[in-house]
Amino acid sequence: MSYFLRLAECMVLACVVAAGVWVVTVAVPSASNSQFSGKTFWEVVSAIGTVAAVVVALGIALWQEALRRSEAKLRARLTATTLVGPLGRNIDRLQRASRAIEEAEVAYEGAVSHTVRDVWDLVQARNEAVTEGGQIAFELLLEIEEISLEQLAVISALDARHAEQIAQSAAESRHTYALLDPRSYHAVTPAGRANIANQLRTAEALLKPAWQAFQQIAFRASNQT
Repeated sequence: MSYFLRLAECMVLACVVAAGVWVVTVAVPSASNSQFSGKTFWEVVSAIGTVAAVVVALGIALWQEALRRSEAKLRARLTATTLVGPLGRNIDRLQRASRAIEEAEVAYEGAVSHTVRDVWDLVQARNEAVTEGGQIAFELLLEIEEISLEQLAVISALDARHAEQIAQSAAESRHTYALLDPRSYHAVTPAGRANIANQLRTAEALLKPAWQAFQQIAFRASNQT
């Protein structure tokens, strides 16, 4: 309804402008100069028509743009609602993956501090601890649900920052996934493994603002229905 009101306002403005043009070019000059009573009338009509056409065209353009934005935001809200579940599951998987690596580091340190029978047992215990944590994290990242570029483009109508954060989180997840390759993860240094855990926490933190915002949108939508 607000769009029709804007169009009506534009029409009223056109009438006001046209009346002003008529007063200035016809009413006032005709009172003192009879020469304006002929062709001036049609010139004024033409001017009024031109002004009215421009104002109406502008009003229609504004109305169509408002409709487009309204539809884009509606689609963005619907898309955001459907992403609440995937984002929540991804956050949980990232939390569990970083926790698995941290627990593996604790086990690694425990294997180092305890007395063992020989060097081989020590090396094996350390490698098993590291490999198990990395394998768990690797498998969890395999389950990360991808958010398409089309979905990101749609939700950017609500908040471009959320779309950027989701994309950045996906990039962090893919990077850590490559580092967690079971064929090479055992060779990663302790500092490198700690950095992977930090990257996973960063990816998780990037998703949380969007997830919380989308939860509120879904909650409002459910209450309206």
